[in-house]
Amino acid sequence: MKRLTVWIFLALLTLGLFIGYCVGYSNGYKSASDGNSQYKKNVEQEIVEKTLKDNPPPECSMSDCPEYEFADVDGDGNLESIVTERTAMTQQAGRIWIIKKGRVVFKSDARAQIGVEPRNGPGEQSNGFIILYNTTYQLSPTFLDSFKSDYYIFKDGKYILEKTESR
Repeated sequence: MKRLTVWIFLALLTLGLFIGYCVGYSNGYKSASDGNSQYKKNVEQEIVEKTLKDNPPPECSMSDCPEYEFADVDGDGNLESIVTERTAMTQQAGRIWIIKKGRVVFKSDARAQIGVEPRNGPGEQSNGFIILYNTTYQLSPTFLDSFKSDYYIFKDGKYILEKTESR
């Protein structure tokens, strides 16, 4: 009888230790997961702050404010902000920004008479965009021949110039 009591005691002790180990592991795992998500939030916040410091958001310039459009230009099903920032009062000069989740992921060079449209028409790539611009001044003899279109696609995590066409 004494031997049976010892075995029962050892079995209950082992079971208790096992249950304690499982509970401790799950609490530690939950704590580590919470810490990891907090770390991830802190890192994301630092990235957003650094992005805003290095690339301040487009602002109004000489009473001409940025124009915002929203379209899925990387094919992930989420809308990105497509911003046309005006950089001068004449020639509708400006540049194009693509902003995804608060991060500037693309910024074009400044161009005259700049515009943008998503590439989602029939026969088009399902991702990317087209930047439309002029390469000369309006009073130039080659004015009508100076419009160009840059076709960008989203590939391998970045926007790549696919081709440039004259219009």
